[in-house]
Parts: sequence; structure tokens; C-alpha cells
Amino acid sequence: MAVSADVGTVLGNLVDNAVEAVAGGRNVSPADSGACPDINGRPGAGNQWVEVELRQDSASIEIVVRDSGPGIAPRLAQEVFAHGFTTKAAEGGERGIGLALTRMVCHRRGGEVAVTNTEEGAMFTARMSVAPLEAGP
Repeated sequence: MAVSADVGTVLGNLVDNAVEAVAGGRNVSPADSGACPDINGRPGAGNQWVEVELRQDSASIEIVVRDSGPGIAPRLAQEVFAHGFTTKAAEGGERGIGLALTRMVCHRRGGEVAVTNTEEGAMFTARMSVAPLEAGP
């Protein structure tokens, strides 16, 4: 698989999880009462954010996704990467696949993915090699 497809898989899953975390598992309306305005003065969005950072050198790529959600309970920091693990109710389909897939892609490319909590929320850091994968037997 091409590096770009793997980066897209990892980035997409991490951003999807971050967006769901800041939304608290619900659709976020700009009219949410009591929420801070964003930088453009719109109500409801100022206290909810997702930040993405990508760094690449000649050997590897690093993807960092931070959010203002509730974070990850420290006791679940490794469990969140297990296939089938979810903190959300299974609505209209299987859950608990995205972070497991992210870890699998990173490991296949000689990298890793980890989660830590910051003062603002969760931070996921994924690293992987950009070297071409060897074909299997």
C-alpha cells in the first residue's frame, strides 16, 4: 500500500475520533447555550477544537492530533487501540475499529501510535516510516 494511503487512513481515523470526542458523541449546534464564541464571534464553537500537525523527514512521518475533548482515562491508554474497544454505543454499525486499524498501519510501517492527555484534552501521536513496504512471499 502507498504511503499516502496509510497516512490518509491514520489521519482520517485520528481526526474522526477527535471530532467525536469534542462533540461529546452528539451533533454540535452553533447555538449550544452557554458555550464560548469562536474567534469569529459565532456562539458554540469556541471551546471545541481539533488540531492536526504533520511532520515529515526523509525517513518518517509524524501525525499529531490534539483535541479539547475529555481525554482518555489513563487506565484505558493502551486498551483504546484494541480491536472492538469503544467508549461509544454501537449505533448503526460496528465500532472500535479505527484506532486498532491506526495501530496496525503504524506497526506495519515500523512505527507506533500513542495517546497522552494534555491540560486541554487528548493528544494522539502516530509515527511511521515512509520507506516502501517489502512485498510478501
